[in-house]
Amino acid sequence: MAVNNKNVLAGRPDQSVTGAILSTTTLVTELPTDLFNLDLVTLKMTDSGYVGDAGLTLSVKRSTNDIKDWSQAIVKKILSEFSGTLKWSHLEVSQDAMKNFFGDNNVTFEKNNATHGNRLVAKLRADELPHKSWAFRMKDGDAKIVIWVPDGQVTEADDITFAANDAIKLPVTLTCYPDKSGNSLYIATDDGVLGQ
Repeated sequence: MAVNNKNVLAGRPDQSVTGAILSTTTLVTELPTDLFNLDLVTLKMTDSGYVGDAGLTLSVKRSTNDIKDWSQAIVKKILSEFSGTLKWSHLEVSQDAMKNFFGDNNVTFEKNNATHGNRLVAKLRADELPHKSWAFRMKDGDAKIVIWVPDGQVTEADDITFAANDAIKLPVTLTCYPDKSGNSLYIATDDGVLGQ
């Protein structure tokens, strides 16, 4: 098979209408039929806004145990641990970004009025954050990439730095859990080349 530079893709955010990172508190139990044209209203997906310039990082961890014969030669490896995580930094201090970082039940919003602007209050406490379904949308020219996480939970939050010379970032790690088919996430691509 010949090389094809159309298969070389960059992970740029697809935020022509919404942000590139979307989530819903209602777990989506069936894989959407068209990951490239998600019905955001029906799925009740909310937009997490801008992401920092480091982008989105997918990490896969596989650990194995060695099975040895009597002579101690390795004759088989058995999967002992598997996990998939996604990491990014929210670049907006918005309601949805703060909910992802602190937890949905730990952020309150008060709409602006004649005496104050929109207000957010976040609580930092020892509790597990909610499971959500997630969509990460990217594009490179006409090509598109979608990562779909049927069941993801923010399990780590990194340091927040408040500095005069940089934006406040909310860095998170999302752990991806298997759906009923045993898949922790799906990556779909569309090269954008239309057929005849």
